[in-house]
Formats: sequence, C-alpha cells, structure tokens
Amino acid sequence: GCGGILTAPPGGTVTSPNYPNNYFNGMTCEWTITVAEGRMVLLTIDSFHLENKFDFLTIYDKDGDRITPFKR
Repeated sequence: GCGGILTAPPGGTVTSPNYPNNYFNGMTCEWTITVAEGRMVLLTIDSFHLENKFDFLTIYDKDGDRITPFKR
C-alpha cells in the first residue's frame, strides 16, 4: 500500500517511504503528517517528479482546507 501517518519529531525530517523508488501506476497515496499540539509543519520539497497529466500534489491544512495544488 501507499500512504499512512508520518510523525516527525521536533526538528526532524520526514521522507516518503520507499524513496527514491517510484510507486506503481494508478496508485493513490495519501499521507498525514502529525506533530505535537502547538507545533507547526515546515514542508520543504527537495526532490519531486510529476508524470504529465497523471500525477498531482495537494496540501491541506489541519481543517481540511486546500492550501495549494501542485500540478504539471
């Protein structure tokens, strides 16, 4: 499967499991990043590849509001 809950320690780094390997075609991956109450998430993307017309990344805040879509 692909997806799950990623928990970052304070000042920690979270990387996608199986990185840098690709996921299978037609797969939907949904990740939830959790931190301690009152903490913030700083999301820095160092390496990211989108397959034209098939892949996308959407980031939501804790209330489920879309922050921004990344599409190619």
